[in-house]
Amino acid sequence: SNQHNDIIVIQVQLVGFTKSLPVLGNELFIQRLEELFSRLEGACSKHGLERFKSDGTSLVLVGGINEDYVSPRQALDAARDMHKSMKAFNHSTQEFDGPLLLKVGIDIGSVDTGFHSELGIIDDIWGEVFRRAIKLQSICPEGKTVMSQKVLDAEQHGVKWPKGESTEVVSILAQIFE
Repeated sequence: SNQHNDIIVIQVQLVGFTKSLPVLGNELFIQRLEELFSRLEGACSKHGLERFKSDGTSLVLVGGINEDYVSPRQALDAARDMHKSMKAFNHSTQEFDGPLLLKVGIDIGSVDTGFHSELGIIDDIWGEVFRRAIKLQSICPEGKTVMSQKVLDAEQHGVKWPKGESTEVVSILAQIFE
């Protein structure tokens, strides 16, 4: 395995989607979920982030493994673009019972990668940063983003952060952003 440092991990939870399963049916439900994940992935790709995996109604994105360094500010901008994308989606459809919202947790840290030698690709990524991102996302208010203080501290000096609300998640200092 190879270790990579300063990797941004974004954990996204789609809220309000599963209650539409009875209305949509299994096939359309899965199709719409993949469309939404592709939409969110597109909002993040211009910031250097890429989809690592999706599981149920959650999506994990990473930045800094295959591309250049992804800054904490780029991660927050990606989260804001995802929220904007969801607002546009909510205005464009009446298929769902109420608006779909995101809960976004962002952390930074080291990850290890497994490499599939025959295919020449990374086939797995793991590290404590994933567990921390999940914790941040789990306490995030709907429609908002929570970034660990570690992410904020990793940004270069002189970057202006929007006003955030301080919080603490199982001994992880963090900021909540609109």
